[in-house]
Amino acid sequence: PALKGAPGDFVVPVREIRASAGAGFLYPLLGTMSTMPGLPTRPGYYNIEGNLNEVTARNSQYWRGPVAFLRLLDRWREDGTMTGLELTYGDAAGSTDRI
Repeated sequence: PALKGAPGDFVVPVREIRASAGAGFLYPLLGTMSTMPGLPTRPGYYNIEGNLNEVTARNSQYWRGPVAFLRLLDRWREDGTMTGLELTYGDAAGSTDRI
């Protein structure tokens, strides 16, 4: 049956149909529509993407992961020496002094 006020006599030009396999559905792209990429399942900081420099390394998480960091803290508490710990401070220009 005809719907009152419904548009008619037109064609929707579908340029491409894409699959979103993870979500389990298809979606059409019309005209000049563009899409954004989805996020990966593994965060990029696990891969240390980009250029790793001294400032990035100093301000990032422990590179072996949180479980390894907790084990390191446990070892430090047990022996009391805190072997491998280096405290530094610096200015905005990047110069550092050791404490």
